[in-house]
Amino acid sequence: MVVEKRLDFQYSRLVSEMETKRSVVLKHLSSNRNEEISFGRFLRNPRVSMHTILSEITSKTSQMVKSKSLLLIEDSTELSFGLDSQIKNIGKVGTGKEDGLYSHPVVVLDSQEQHCYGLAHCHIYNQNHKNKDAGYSLKERIRLNNHTPFDQKDSYRWLSSIIEAKKVCQSSASMTVVADREADIYEALEYFIEKLSIDFLIRMRVDRPVVGEGENQKIVDTLAKVAYQKSYKIMLPATDKRSKHEAQLMVKWKEMSIKKPKNNNDKTIASSIKINVIQVSENPDTVVNNEDSIHWILLTSHPVESFEDAYQIIQWYTWRWFIEQLFRLLKSQGLNMEHSTLTTYESLSKLSLLALDVAIKILQLVIAKDVANPTDITNVFSEDEVEFIKILAPTLEGKTDKLKNPYKNDDLRFAVWVIARLAGWSGYQKQSPPGPITLHRGMVIFKQLFRGFIITKSICQKTSL
Repeated sequence: MVVEKRLDFQYSRLVSEMETKRSVVLKHLSSNRNEEISFGRFLRNPRVSMHTILSEITSKTSQMVKSKSLLLIEDSTELSFGLDSQIKNIGKVGTGKEDGLYSHPVVVLDSQEQHCYGLAHCHIYNQNHKNKDAGYSLKERIRLNNHTPFDQKDSYRWLSSIIEAKKVCQSSASMTVVADREADIYEALEYFIEKLSIDFLIRMRVDRPVVGEGENQKIVDTLAKVAYQKSYKIMLPATDKRSKHEAQLMVKWKEMSIKKPKNNNDKTIASSIKINVIQVSENPDTVVNNEDSIHWILLTSHPVESFEDAYQIIQWYTWRWFIEQLFRLLKSQGLNMEHSTLTTYESLSKLSLLALDVAIKILQLVIAKDVANPTDITNVFSEDEVEFIKILAPTLEGKTDKLKNPYKNDDLRFAVWVIARLAGWSGYQKQSPPGPITLHRGMVIFKQLFRGFIITKSICQKTSL
């Protein structure tokens, strides 16, 4: 980050302490009161802008994506700081009772090998402006929303974030936007295809009218006429809403042209766009305990001419879960961003962006442990850290082959094994693999040990002179 030498030092120092101590509370990150004050001044300094910090973070991503086929996974999460927090210029989140802000990152994955390259953009925002709608009825608010240009709506972030992300990833071979139902916005889908020339994969939210399928015929009605073309079995993990079980997923697909919404008066937008629609439904016979079954309707600009095409699209959509893991690492089970003691929206926004960058390094480890092909260890760790990982590895191995690190030492999975073992993971490949929280704990231990390694290395170099 090039602002000035003093500010660059504070930036590096603050990020280093966040990585080592896995906290965002300045008092916990600081070695003394003066340093705590310095960190606070750094975050309040108007010369340290959101743009400057974001440029520093995304520059690392830009260097790794050349000629790659990418997935740009975007989503929003709220960060709540409680009731009447006294934070200046903060907005409301959730039901409107708690103070907080929203974070909308774009995470970059390799569409072929699943490697995580980092962040391509992040939009931090609050909703103070929503007070202007107070006193209006629901009907009046809908009318006002219909007459508001798309680029002035909150939902515009689903498009604007990708516009910025494309600039970061412009050297890539291809890009596909992946998002959940909230991104099912006609203006955004049309813009992705016509203006940005990039693909999309969005879960359907709006059952839109279809061209040439009869009067008022919509997507769901059109799909109902299509028979399931293929099925496959998958082991579903346990969640809060579902038991672990083997499910049979039935798949069908169809090309359609969806119509522009009637209430959209923008004459620059195409009256229809051609897409492929994939429906994934769990066979009722494999649903257990009357739990909710899987039922997805996915919209994509990619061609779907076979089950293999459809399966690839479905697989990409399941990778959207990684951004949920990132949010988990950002909050109470990870960096605990919502426990920050900063008192202004501006400084909290900067801190949350730094915290996201720290959290995504853990996400890179989470993803790397499951990929089939090696990832360069230097994508996440510095040369000194790699040296230390190689020193640590033998001390964490057991006597049998089953407790040896099975990866080459230039592979990121080699580092994942070391970090997980530091956190107490057994090392047996047949047991449950380390999850994000285990890797989070392991990274805390690793960073603390690494700091001692650097001090020792420095002393040895001085005494040898």
